[in-house]
Amino acid sequence: MSKHRIILIRHARTKGNDERRYIGCSINEPVSEEGLISLKSIDADKLPVCDRLFCGSMIRCITTSKCLFPNMEAEIIPDLTEMDFGLFEGKNHEDLKDDPYYIRWIESNGTLPFPEGEDMERFTLRSIEAFKDILNRLKGDESAAVICHGGNIMAIISALTGGKYFDHMVNNLEGYCMDITYDGERIDVLSYERLGAWIDP
Repeated sequence: MSKHRIILIRHARTKGNDERRYIGCSINEPVSEEGLISLKSIDADKLPVCDRLFCGSMIRCITTSKCLFPNMEAEIIPDLTEMDFGLFEGKNHEDLKDDPYYIRWIESNGTLPFPEGEDMERFTLRSIEAFKDILNRLKGDESAAVICHGGNIMAIISALTGGKYFDHMVNNLEGYCMDITYDGERIDVLSYERLGAWIDP
């Protein structure tokens, strides 16, 4: 049985984030100029000290990891990508407001699968398996920072704590700190707290 402190951080802002678009696993969108400014404004002394660094494979995660932890080499976790939004990909509410399926999706509180995309159960399973991939790479009681997507964070936290998915939404560059135990299969959360306020006003 190993014990780990894991820091989950959502990547910096992208143009699609600012326009409130569904930017999932099929759009490899870079961090925006505003996102880079936010990254440079972070007080490095407030960042967690971790033994290992992991990130998703999208450029927005890789850029964020390099800026936040310039002295660490991030290990890429291929399945740690955002949800596949299917036909909603790249669109926002204004684009979709008259789409009958979108209207039904909103009325379902986001429980319907995305058309030609992922459903919540499959996405959550994928996120948890990616999280276990990270835990299996850790040695002893090493700690880790993980730069990923908002959807991954919501899926992991809700699956491990029993909370609701949308209760764990985080802004860009925010996240969670978790203390967990892991026996190679079972993950038990000892404590967790929301993290943020790393960006200077």
